[in-house]
Amino acid sequence: MSQFIFNNPTRVLFGSGQLGNLHKEQLPGKKALIATTNGTSVKKYGYLERLRFRDCPCLL
Repeated sequence: MSQFIFNNPTRVLFGSGQLGNLHKEQLPGKKALIATTNGTSVKKYGYLERLRFRDCPCLL
């Protein structure tokens, strides 16, 4: 097996109300956000629209 060093710092905000705390997070380097859902509720209740960034209209 090849030798390697893998560094993947990850911060997860999980739970009720955490979307409102997202603006407090310091994101180093390029900014990325992954939102996952098991249905259409993220669009139905407007959560996805709250995540849209002015600089990233590519969010589906």
